[in-house]
Amino acid sequence: MVGSYDFAALAAPQDPLSYVPLGIYEPPLATLRYNDQGIPVEPVRLTPGLNPAGSIPRPPLALTTLEAAEFFRGEAAIDAIRVRVGGIEGYTPENVAKVERVAREIVERTGLHVDIVAGSSPRAVLVQVPGVGYVEQRWTTLGAAAQITGGINAANFTLLACLLLASGLYIGNAAQLSILARREEIGLLKAVGWHTSHVRAYLLSELLLLGLLGAALATLMALALVRLLGLEPLWPIIGGAALLAPLLYGLSALYPIQQAVRRPPTEALRQGEVRGTQAGQLGALPLSLFGLAVRHLWRRRTRTLLIVLIVAAGVALSVMLAAVVVQLNGLLRVTLLGDYVALSIRPYHYLMMLTALAVGVLAIGETLLVSVLERTREFAVLRALGWQRVHLTRTVLWEGVLIGALGGLLGAIVGALLFWSIAGSLPPVALGVAALASLGAMALGGGAALYPAQRAARVPPAQVLSGADERRRGGPRHPAWRWGVGFAGLLLFALLVATALWGNEPVNRVREVAGIGATPAPTVHPAQQAVSGERALAHVERLVELGPRTLGNEAQVAAAEYIHAQLTSYGLQVEREPFPLRMVTFSDAAGVPLLSVPSEEGGSVRGLAVNFDEVDVTQPITGTVMLLDTDAPWPAPETLVDQIVIIVEEKPFNDDEDPNRPMRDLLAHYGYPFPFRAAVYLWPDELSLEEVLQPGGTTVCIMIAENIVATLPGQEQPDQELWLMAPYDNDASRGGVGADDNGSGVGVLLEVARVLAERGSPVTVRFVALAGSTTGLQGSMAHFLAHESPSEQLLGIVGLQRLGAWDELGVGHVLEAPTRDGELPPEQVVEMIREDGQGFLRTLWLSVLDLSDPQLLSVIDERLASSGGLSESPPQLVEQALAVAESVGVPATPRHYPCATPDYLMYLYQELPTIAFCGIGNDLAGTEYDTVERIQPIALQRAAAVVYQLIEELGGR
Repeated sequence: MVGSYDFAALAAPQDPLSYVPLGIYEPPLATLRYNDQGIPVEPVRLTPGLNPAGSIPRPPLALTTLEAAEFFRGEAAIDAIRVRVGGIEGYTPENVAKVERVAREIVERTGLHVDIVAGSSPRAVLVQVPGVGYVEQRWTTLGAAAQITGGINAANFTLLACLLLASGLYIGNAAQLSILARREEIGLLKAVGWHTSHVRAYLLSELLLLGLLGAALATLMALALVRLLGLEPLWPIIGGAALLAPLLYGLSALYPIQQAVRRPPTEALRQGEVRGTQAGQLGALPLSLFGLAVRHLWRRRTRTLLIVLIVAAGVALSVMLAAVVVQLNGLLRVTLLGDYVALSIRPYHYLMMLTALAVGVLAIGETLLVSVLERTREFAVLRALGWQRVHLTRTVLWEGVLIGALGGLLGAIVGALLFWSIAGSLPPVALGVAALASLGAMALGGGAALYPAQRAARVPPAQVLSGADERRRGGPRHPAWRWGVGFAGLLLFALLVATALWGNEPVNRVREVAGIGATPAPTVHPAQQAVSGERALAHVERLVELGPRTLGNEAQVAAAEYIHAQLTSYGLQVEREPFPLRMVTFSDAAGVPLLSVPSEEGGSVRGLAVNFDEVDVTQPITGTVMLLDTDAPWPAPETLVDQIVIIVEEKPFNDDEDPNRPMRDLLAHYGYPFPFRAAVYLWPDELSLEEVLQPGGTTVCIMIAENIVATLPGQEQPDQELWLMAPYDNDASRGGVGADDNGSGVGVLLEVARVLAERGSPVTVRFVALAGSTTGLQGSMAHFLAHESPSEQLLGIVGLQRLGAWDELGVGHVLEAPTRDGELPPEQVVEMIREDGQGFLRTLWLSVLDLSDPQLLSVIDERLASSGGLSESPPQLVEQALAVAESVGVPATPRHYPCATPDYLMYLYQELPTIAFCGIGNDLAGTEYDTVERIQPIALQRAAAVVYQLIEELGGR
């Protein structure tokens, strides 16, 4: 070998949107996350084997020159050429265009196939490997940056397009109705001698004045809204949007104006629409309520089509939003990044939907009202022929229902297709939403037709047929009414202008002068008033500043110090509980580290036995290595004094069925008191410890971590206990610094501890900050071993995780509830856990043993024979937690495996009443994007309020 290259020395991309996959230089990473049954297991790093067709691709075996490659491959030694375009520092439209230009030029000059890999994204994918389980690998998704920058805009643009279409059609419909309503006026003007061009100019001038007035009002309203929101006005956008509506209004009126002025005066002055129909036409339906409605809609089919399109646009928008909310829990994933990029449905989306539906209802109502006024004489004739008021009412209602049905059907189809095109699938739930939207459109159409139907029923036959004009009945309004309306309009206009110029100040001044208070704030639950999200956020920020906290490193030690200091400052009784981590480091005689297990090179610590009385967080357990072979005779006890025994089991066996067997054999052979200082059972994978051990003596160091435990005695029921737990370490393998996972849970725990310390608690509360959660639930297991408490004194254990950025709280562990991803667990997994409880944790429960226990062998046998504990959280505890969340106003739902690191399972294994509160919705938790900037104080406050109120109610307050 001439040289080597180091994966760690490769430059990492600064901008995630500019990510370029390294190809063969990318280190092959794979982590075992679940076993074959889909049950989470302790993460195990998998590396490539010697099989070239294995599930994990091998890295390049050699790097060489083109000349040497031709020696092995011949003249066709090149499979691919990577071209890096210079001067690209970020994902911008200019840089994208530059890369595309270079790619196009390569194709034109060489004819080669070109893939643009800039702007790709590594995506975590679960791959089922038979006989191994579900392995997480990082695959490259091409074009992810384009999907990010364009996907969300495309989804928002689709929603906005539906609203703009409905609004634009409504404006056009209003323009046409305004001309139709003035048909008699136009005919009268032409009858008294006005020329056609004069009438056209007169109508167009009115439209111009109305358009300018509308543009001015639109500009003022837009500017006022911008000022109220504290934004900077963008005049091109405001001006363009303000001119769009009057421009559309004027263009829509051109055709009806031209048609109206071309009609002769006699036709324009004719009243009613009673006319004959030819046999075989749709208008020749039998004269019935439904037939009359269909006949009129067909007679004005252009107008009908316009209203149907307006309704369809609103229904399409509603179907798409409702499908996203129902099927995707309000999270529309619009990119190939899956969990990394999604469009959340926000309140303004619902406002867009309501606006579009309101436009449809107004369009139906206005059109039917104009139609009723046009057909006054027709309805009078029908009344004179014996039709009752209810018949005319039902006829107009039928028209509204038919328009709603046609628009609803068209809108439901379009909305379902839009959802399918953006979401990538069309599940049955989306089709059900579309069907319900169609029925809802029919109901809205009928509701919009109520007032026009009442006007039709009130037509007096005698007055209309004698020549009286029903539209002028009622006489002029009182002048005082006109002056009042005009004065109110002037005041509103002045307030609008002042708001556009000065923002919120005029509105606040009017409120003060008028004695009107601010809009009442929504009622806040007392529990939310008691806790502070800002204080909890300060704790998260401090933990993140320390860096990744994992495997007993300096950041984890500093985090423990910080948590200890905070709990002590609240006046609580605080204890530090050290425990050994399943992590060992080998060093040579000079103290130079040789190897750590576990590590990226492989290997894992499957069993550990130490004297718990000697565990000190300030001093790791160290000693000289004595390597034992399970196939060789055991050495004499005196040779093992003060040694740390290393047992390496290289023969494969099922550790789940016979956990920690080599360690049990060692302990059974020597018996208590054990001669050695500690024992470590390793699975070396591809490691060779014989090559690591030095002739001059090798030492091994067992790392120590600590749980921080604080106790607050109860006031009313001190003998009853409740435990709050939150892990403070984090899994840094994905580059995360542990803001939401797991800093946010600690932030909530510390804030609840502060409030209860000030106000008192009805029951005794134990606050536990756990270490070693990401390395096999070691902290939760160590805490139970240090505090075995009878279950009758324990009201419950509450685990806290990922509470800094969530859409809803997941409450679990509930077997038949969806998982964190919203998927229902497999039936075989549910049945297995229901029968065996959490028995799969037995391997972990035997992984750490106490050499100071004289009954250790009996303890091992008891644990092997123990049941699997509770299969799920007690239903009454889950129901109470959900009820508390509802009373506080926090959305919560039962979940199966709600937490990423399920420490709570260790307590279910011990048959203790346990639930977990884990936030659902932050798909970036645990990744490199899990930063403190994503943490929301209101989310921390609401989570802390639920926990605080649950303690109050469990204590009987």
